[in-house]
Amino acid sequence: MGSRIALVTGPTAGIGRSFAHQLAQRGCDLGLVSHDAPRLEAESGQLQSLYGIEVEVIVADLTDRKQ
Repeated sequence: MGSRIALVTGPTAGIGRSFAHQLAQRGCDLGLVSHDAPRLEAESGQLQSLYGIEVEVIVADLTDRKQ
């Protein structure tokens, strides 16, 4: 069976961060979306290091329709 991939918005704090860690712990590769690039990169590195998963980082403000 192929790899599972989950898309998580707001993964640098709160419930989004909790979801990202729970999914990574279960072996899901992640796509992470946030407008805060430095925090997003730091969280991505931590998830990869802790759980050995692949992470795709997407820097975007989902509240901005012009992006």
